Amino acid sequence: MLLVDQCRYTLLGIEKNINYAAERIGDNTCALTARDLSKVFLEKKYNLLIISSDCLAMSNYSAMVTEVISRNIDVNVIVLSAMNWPSAKRPLKIFKNIYLASRVDLALILDCYRRAYIEKYLKAGDSFYCSTQEDKVLSMIINQYTTNTICQKLKITNKTLSSHLTNVRRKACARSNQQIIHAYMIKRVFLNL
Repeated sequence: MLLVDQCRYTLLGIEKNINYAAERIGDNTCALTARDLSKVFLEKKYNLLIISSDCLAMSNYSAMVTEVISRNIDVNVIVLSAMNWPSAKRPLKIFKNIYLASRVDLALILDCYRRAYIEKYLKAGDSFYCSTQEDKVLSMIINQYTTNTICQKLKITNKTLSSHLTNVRRKACARSNQQIIHAYMIKRVFLNL
């Protein structure tokens, strides 16, 4: 398992006996240099990659994560949300083997990994999917179109636009538009999915 958080990485799960606690991760981290980045990400195969959304927002990290996924289709990727969402114990599946989890779930994720329950944890979540029209609406929102412009370009009313956003929030068990936009940006912008 590889954990990348606050632009530092922690190699977990290399030893047979994993007894790391979330509070002790800092003792086992290394700062990433440009040279280390490709070495850490690409020279080893991982079964689980945990990366914070802050690090994923950096172009070199998102490119490396995309490369790791393309080289190893069996790797599960958990992106730690900058928000207190998705709800505890229920990650949001944003693509085949890519999940969004709340940062507060990190200790739970590490415990599930240690006890070999990570697959069960990942399957407990909801899926983030959008219809074609909902996808267009979210794409236009992250490209900073105004509500009126979105309605004009898609030839829909404000009520229909609101309905699309409500449907996506319901599907993703989100409480706000910011949460669904956060998930959409991770999926489309950072990972190009």
